[in-house]
Amino acid sequence: MVDESKGPTVVYAGLPPPYSGPQPVPETPYTFPLNNSVGYWSPFPTGPIITNFDQRTAPRLHFACGHCDGKFAFHKANGLARCPFCRQVTSVGISTRTRGIFYIMIGIIALLLGITLVVVMLMSKKHYYIIKFAGIVFGIIFIIRGLQLLLTVKDARPIID
Repeated sequence: MVDESKGPTVVYAGLPPPYSGPQPVPETPYTFPLNNSVGYWSPFPTGPIITNFDQRTAPRLHFACGHCDGKFAFHKANGLARCPFCRQVTSVGISTRTRGIFYIMIGIIALLLGITLVVVMLMSKKHYYIIKFAGIVFGIIFIIRGLQLLLTVKDARPIID
């Protein structure tokens, strides 16, 4: 429905005027180089789209999500993957378990060093409070992070076709 109270509607006959900008629009889109040099910024969040390989022969490992049991393909045998079905992070392989155990070991070592520093400084009557408790605080932080990795991230099961 046209509102006639605002005046007549202008109807143009023919095509619109040609492009009058400073440069013409290029015919082909710009393609980004496929190198992985340092300092190279890619507009794609996961890297440039590589189209020079056959996807049917590319190695793919299939896994079942630890949260929803959805089947997805992942290109590495270790690491963290986001399930395309439930969008939650799941651990592929033993990398997360290994990292959690490593954090707990570093935390125990830092905790033991911190307790040793506290005992030595109490015997020598020197009071450097930051040095006394830094090892203990870092040890507790590393132990908490290791326990978080071991207890919260679920493992994806490999599917053998």
